[in-house]
Amino acid sequence: QANFLYGFVVEEEAVFFPFEDRIEMVRRGLSGLGNVLVCPSGKFIISRSTFKNYFEKEVCRDAMIDASKDTMIFRKYIAPALGISKRFIGEEPQDNITSQYNKLLKKDLNDVMEVIEIPRLEAEGEVISASRVRKYFLKNNWDEIGKLAPQSTKKYLQANKRKIIDLKNRKGLNEIIEFIF
Repeated sequence: QANFLYGFVVEEEAVFFPFEDRIEMVRRGLSGLGNVLVCPSGKFIISRSTFKNYFEKEVCRDAMIDASKDTMIFRKYIAPALGISKRFIGEEPQDNITSQYNKLLKKDLNDVMEVIEIPRLEAEGEVISASRVRKYFLKNNWDEIGKLAPQSTKKYLQANKRKIIDLKNRKGLNEIIEFIF
C-alpha cells in the first residue's frame, strides 16, 4: 500500500522496554524490507509534549483525551515535510486512550491523507499486546513470546534480558532517590 514507509517508534521512556531496545527490535524485525525507514518519534509524535494522556493510561483510562496538538503537528509539519500521504494505525480493541487517538487521527487527517486502520493480530484467540509480551518476558516464557512477536524480537529479548531488567531496576531506584531528596 506504500512505496516507502516511515516506521516511527515512540521515543519517550515511559514503557517497560527502554527506547533503545524497542527501536532495535523494530529495526531487526523490518531489516529485510528495503522500503522502510525506522525512525525515533522525537518530541513531536506521541510524546509527553504533544499527547500527555498517552503516558497516563493507568490513571486516566476512561478520560476523554486531547491529542489535537499531536495531530496538528503531524498534519501541518511532519507529513508535508516527509511527503506522507497515508498513515497506518493499529486497531485498538482494549485501550480506550489509543482507541480515541485513532478516531481523532481519522477525523483530523482525513482531508489531507488516507488513515488506514490495520486489524490487530491475534494469537490463540487473544489480541497480541505488549502487556502479554512483558508478562511472558518476566516469566522467561520464550515459547509464548515466539507466538506473539517476530523471531528477531524473541532472540533480542533473550540475549538482552539481564541488561533490560538491570536498567528497569536502576530506573526504579533512581525514582525512589529523587522522591526522597
